[in-house]
Amino acid sequence: MRISLLRMFAFLSIVKIQALQSYADSIKNVILYAKEDSTRTFALYRLSWYYSLLYPDSALYYADKLIQLSTKENHLPEALGYICKGEALDRVASYPEALEAAFQGLEIARALNSHRSFVMGRAYSLIGHVYSMTGNDKESVGYFHTALGLLEASHEYSEDLCLARFSMAFSMLATGNTDSALYYVRKAKSMFANPLNQRVPGPWLCLITGNIYRMRENYDSAEYYYREGIKVTEKFNAPFAGVLFYGNLAMFFIRRKKWIPAFIMHKDR
Repeated sequence: MRISLLRMFAFLSIVKIQALQSYADSIKNVILYAKEDSTRTFALYRLSWYYSLLYPDSALYYADKLIQLSTKENHLPEALGYICKGEALDRVASYPEALEAAFQGLEIARALNSHRSFVMGRAYSLIGHVYSMTGNDKESVGYFHTALGLLEASHEYSEDLCLARFSMAFSMLATGNTDSALYYVRKAKSMFANPLNQRVPGPWLCLITGNIYRMRENYDSAEYYYREGIKVTEKFNAPFAGVLFYGNLAMFFIRRKKWIPAFIMHKDR
């Protein structure tokens, strides 16, 4: 399985399934009673993103709602709507359509008067993600680099910046650059006092760090982070993510059985 595919599954580990509906209901209340268009716009954006984790059809519905909010004077909802549409299409592996939506969102974002850096950063991040999912990891790195610069400059929504840094780490790892991957993991980790106590960075941190150490053949550290990942997913009641970590551990031990005899044979010589 490609490392970039694991990234998509890791999204499912950031919230409990039961909590998802509760969170969605709270956002719907914000949308219903919001007095400002910007509040309603970003609430719809968050709602579509969260629904994309498990219900892409619902995510597409709210993405279209965002696009419909756009006016001649305010194209922010339209830009975010196309990005949300791209996210939902990405979840169902409709990559050409996801990429088209992301570029549409980017083009609209370029002309925004407010939130321009943030929205462009989100568009570039989505483009990078789609390229990585389709095996173009080297090309994805350039888009993630641009996305990170924009998201950092915007000083908005640290959650999105954190996820973009982890996405960059996955792409760096896929290209074999473990030093850079670890650099971006540490950058994401530094945003939280204790990342393992947070739903967003916790599983990502354990998964990508374990993979980095596995590629470096630091097997004790890799095993440690996979086991920590299991603890985090149990803490946040994310059994699907737990399956990922158990699967990684299983493959880890299968491969390690091959290393041990080789080590013993070498030692006997």
